[in-house]
Amino acid sequence: VVYGARSVDIAKLVAVELDQQQVGNIQQAVRGIYDNSNNKVMSDKWGTPEFEEYVSQYSSVTETEDYKAVLADLRRMQDVLDVDCLYIIWADVPNECYVYLVDAAYEGQCPTGCIDPIYFDDPAEQLKDLENAFKPNITNTPEYGWLMSTAAAIYDGKGEIIAFATVDLSMNEIMERQHRFLIYVALAFLAVTILVC
Repeated sequence: VVYGARSVDIAKLVAVELDQQQVGNIQQAVRGIYDNSNNKVMSDKWGTPEFEEYVSQYSSVTETEDYKAVLADLRRMQDVLDVDCLYIIWADVPNECYVYLVDAAYEGQCPTGCIDPIYFDDPAEQLKDLENAFKPNITNTPEYGWLMSTAAAIYDGKGEIIAFATVDLSMNEIMERQHRFLIYVALAFLAVTILVC
């Protein structure tokens, strides 16, 4: 609960601190390429020639001043807030996936244009209310391990959602502690059972 509340607060803070005009410009540029791409390649093909060819379409976006400024802002906040990663995504609701706009990770950065499926139990239902769709969600994937991810909407001047500021908090240490605790409880229960017998 504490981690969930912290991740929500961080996501909201990042969403309001970013320059909405810069984020809007990046979103429009990425969406223009994405919408016109005939061969969208999901992140599970990472490292393949087709994935590299697909994300190379977005290289012009990463050279813009808007992209560089938003990346610098995200990294500054990421360092100060001491979180695993901050990034901005755009939700492709009809296809139940999201597209990376800017990822502030120093290592293993998801390239602009990278597409991930939305890891909800029922994406269609949760995406009906975009403003509240990306609540704290814990996932365990081979690529990222245990993560708590939360996103907060970024609005343009008209009050429309243009993107989401997303925060990842690693849950690996917490899950390991919980696993160790369960082992200790099981061993204690076994010892008591042996003594009773």
